[in-house]
Amino acid sequence: MTVNTEGATEFTAMVDGVGVDVEGKVIMISNLDVGNHILTVTTVGDANHDSVTKTARITVNKAKSQILSDDSNATECQKINLTVRVAGVNLVDEGSVAFFDGEHKIGQADVNKGIAKLPYVPSKAGEYSFLVVYSGTSRYLPSNSTIQLTVF
Repeated sequence: MTVNTEGATEFTAMVDGVGVDVEGKVIMISNLDVGNHILTVTTVGDANHDSVTKTARITVNKAKSQILSDDSNATECQKINLTVRVAGVNLVDEGSVAFFDGEHKIGQADVNKGIAKLPYVPSKAGEYSFLVVYSGTSRYLPSNSTIQLTVF
């Protein structure tokens, strides 16, 4: 949206009726919830210029999520943590991750500071492949990935 600020000494801005910070001619907006919002900008008139108000719609979509993990090694019958990092624009700090061995769900872990850990004890040596599924939340889209585990 463009608002002609010629002659205006200042302007105000609101999102959904709530005032937001304005620095110079920059409107500072952060932490909007997913959904549609209305931005209203009003110039402050003077003796030679009328006040002008303009509105625009802002749409905030869910952020993409991504599951990251390094291939892991383990020793049979010893407990390890299957660990994945869930990231969006920043580290994700909400939702949960389910771990699957084939069609069998072996567990679920909450995401805390971008990390989900599931304790696991491999029963025998070999190559394992786990499907990891992030549930998504009101702010993040779901995602999935496969992690590999070599057990000696």
